[in-house]
Amino acid sequence: QHGIFSEEEAYNTVVKPFFPESKYQSSESISIKESVWVTPDVIDDSEGLTIDIKCPYTPYTYFQNISKLKDTYVSQVQMQMIGTKHDKGFLCFYLTSTQTDDFGNKIEYEIPIEKRHKYIPIVGDKDYQKEILIRIDDFFGVRDTIHSHLVQANELTDLEFFELCENKKVTRFKDK
Repeated sequence: QHGIFSEEEAYNTVVKPFFPESKYQSSESISIKESVWVTPDVIDDSEGLTIDIKCPYTPYTYFQNISKLKDTYVSQVQMQMIGTKHDKGFLCFYLTSTQTDDFGNKIEYEIPIEKRHKYIPIVGDKDYQKEILIRIDDFFGVRDTIHSHLVQANELTDLEFFELCENKKVTRFKDK
């Protein structure tokens, strides 16, 4: 939730000044195929780019994020670029505090804004994007198979589950 609440602040503070033609559209989704939508945080059609904003709230996680990008972050921007048809993207990391005073006013880090944000370019990769679309199709097949098995499964009581575990290695699907 911190990221969701801080995205618009990040947009106004560190994105809009660098990309004045950009549009904050965190609530507008774009269909990339049937039943699959992406929601880019920022698009700039004049520059042909898509920006995803990340708002870590500790200096440690900020530096962790920018030193080694999470695969999920890169995949997310690649998926958003499929939707926007842009070839360029950025992950924008914006370090912002979660601290508030007694009146609910935000207490921001005493770190210059220039030091607590970073843009990391993500180049559109058509092969990667094709693989994402294939994996989406595979996911729906697996999801449908799991669903068909679950609707036919017998629900166990806690005691039945306990007794089954006495002789077998068993885990509940919901525990996974």
